[in-house]
Amino acid sequence: MEDIVEDHHRLTNYSDTHWFERNTEKSLLFSGAAIGGLIGLIPSVPLISSLGLRNVQTISGLISAAGAILFPLAVSIGFSTSLICRVLQGIGSAIMFTTVGVVPGVWAPSREANTFMAILSCALQLSNIICMPVSGLLCESVLGWRSIYYLFGALTLVVYVVFWFTYTDDPKLHRNVSQKELGKISTGKIEKIKESVPYLAVCTDPTVIITWVSCFGGNMGFFVLSLYGPTYLREILKFDVRETGFLRLIAQIAFNFAIVSSGLNIMGVIKCIQLRCLQHVHFAIAVISFTAYVVQFLAPIIVSIICPDNTPEQWTILFLFITGIIIVCNAGFPFITKSEAADYTKPRNVKVENAL
Repeated sequence: MEDIVEDHHRLTNYSDTHWFERNTEKSLLFSGAAIGGLIGLIPSVPLISSLGLRNVQTISGLISAAGAILFPLAVSIGFSTSLICRVLQGIGSAIMFTTVGVVPGVWAPSREANTFMAILSCALQLSNIICMPVSGLLCESVLGWRSIYYLFGALTLVVYVVFWFTYTDDPKLHRNVSQKELGKISTGKIEKIKESVPYLAVCTDPTVIITWVSCFGGNMGFFVLSLYGPTYLREILKFDVRETGFLRLIAQIAFNFAIVSSGLNIMGVIKCIQLRCLQHVHFAIAVISFTAYVVQFLAPIIVSIICPDNTPEQWTILFLFITGIIIVCNAGFPFITKSEAADYTKPRNVKVENAL
């Protein structure tokens, strides 16, 4: 965005700084996606119950695509419009973790649920693997930084339109699912019943609580890497934009491989909470999404406090601090969690769907 800053300086005769040069505005811009995620997350659980995952996911994705496509224009207008577009971009990821937990429970045969979850849990990392090196190349090309938002905004639009036409909330309603395949998907699953979420019971379950804490720690490490990895490589290690993109690619590939091969990280935590909460998993994972956006909001504040001067020593302290948070948050997970279904998931006196 150096061209925007230079144009501003020429117009003001270098008498005023551009908002992009001020740390407060930059931190708010980084946090904009988290604000959008929180805004989208709050109504997501009741909306999924009434409209279905397919419709809610598609609507949020289209909003996110609009935010990306309009971002270059918003930057040329001012800080407020840029922040609004960042908020719109964040809305698209509002139900990301909810999707990872819900889709395997609906579409995966019981024996393949872990595989479904492993693949879906890699979505955020996979997007970084694709986005970072491509962004580095585009920034160095004649197309410039604006082309990044046009390209990925358009791809987002196409992907969500395809999703809406190919996904259904119930395998029974999908035109390409045979009876044989439907039988494999349905085997061993409980009948869907309409009942309210026992919020108090879920929120006081030690397994659920320690899972939320574990996700908070893991997300702290991930979002600091995702948001500030390029800044660290460029400002501290002095790599250029193209090198920064490809070094991020190597880090993300390694991180993705760890998720798929060892079953650790978010897949293991979400699988645990899915086994524990069963039909109420969408609420438990919505809270995980909430903690992720809280972390995404707090990360710029923490970085600005610990690394005000962007010195190597300050970044070392930051990484050690984040490492300590991850260790503390995950230490109790192996000892406290239980994989058996909780008592609040057992059938109660509720109306079964389609009952007379």
